Amino acid sequence: MILGGDSYEYPIWYMLQDNTERIDSVWVSKETNQYEDVTYKPDCILVMDISDDRIEVHDREYKRVTDYERTNFYIP
Repeated sequence: MILGGDSYEYPIWYMLQDNTERIDSVWVSKETNQYEDVTYKPDCILVMDISDDRIEVHDREYKRVTDYERTNFYIP
């Protein structure tokens, strides 16, 4: 997940907890980047408050496949 500063995170974790194998935050802040698994290559990324056509995470490019106002999904 990539969330903006005013985005809600906990409801998303709750809704996905039984439906996914792994949920991680990517593009983390400097304060928490020491805990980030940079070898992790997500199958898709839920992004809130960012609407770029393409993003890069852990040396992999993802393209936007949805456009729901503030919420978008990206796949490799």
